[in-house]
Amino acid sequence: MSQDDRPRLSYHGSRLLSRLSPGIALCGRCDQTQECIDAGGMLFWLEPIGKKAGAASARELIAKGYVVPQKDALFEDGSQTWRAP
Repeated sequence: MSQDDRPRLSYHGSRLLSRLSPGIALCGRCDQTQECIDAGGMLFWLEPIGKKAGAASARELIAKGYVVPQKDALFEDGSQTWRAP
């Protein structure tokens, strides 16, 4: 999918994408904490700055192809890190 073919982002999705400059990665983790469960099963933040990222905005970037999975999760074909191309 070319950049022009991707669906438009919401306001919050656009703001999150603007924070993904070179060297900044979107990271996610899942665990059994109530905070993670309340966020839909995964918490997101930006590395190396440690700033929280909204779960809905992070999922939007992933689903619409605005970030590239690094395939670095424990299980095959999974990711816990995404980067802007």
